[in-house]
Amino acid sequence: LRGSPVLRVLTYHRIAVPEAVPALHPRLVSATPEAFARQLDILVRRYTVVSMHDTLAAARRGRSLPRRAVLLTFDDAYRDFLATAWPLLRERRLPAAMFVATAHAGEPQRAFWWDRLHRAISTTSRARLEDPMLGRLPLGTPGDRCATLARLQAHVKSLHHDVAMERVDDWC
Repeated sequence: LRGSPVLRVLTYHRIAVPEAVPALHPRLVSATPEAFARQLDILVRRYTVVSMHDTLAAARRGRSLPRRAVLLTFDDAYRDFLATAWPLLRERRLPAAMFVATAHAGEPQRAFWWDRLHRAISTTSRARLEDPMLGRLPLGTPGDRCATLARLQAHVKSLHHDVAMERVDDWC
């Protein structure tokens, strides 16, 4: 509705240069550091970046947020938030909300299944992956790898978590 308070939410995953980290799944890169800095500069000039605390307080009290309110969120607590995004946010004095997956919080060496699977498929020297349920999946070209990765990801999402993680372990 015209004139009604609207909260815009920008959600980021990774702030990185995909070419600098070949094992990084490029679809999880939300912005390069340079692009992220430019986005923040636009936000500073044209919007009011609000914190999660301010957003929740306004909702609890039935109050409106400032005009052109934006909430910045980051999913999965990747290291590049600390190394890259946080310094840029801090420099501009902008708040952000971090959603931390707790499954591997005590195991920083353990990657999320989608990162592990991408790394395995993108770096293997094999020409194909043999799977008893999915058959023979080609890995010979970048296009083959992309299609196979998409097929494996879709299959994982269709399975019970424990079974899915066993399959990922087997493929990796």
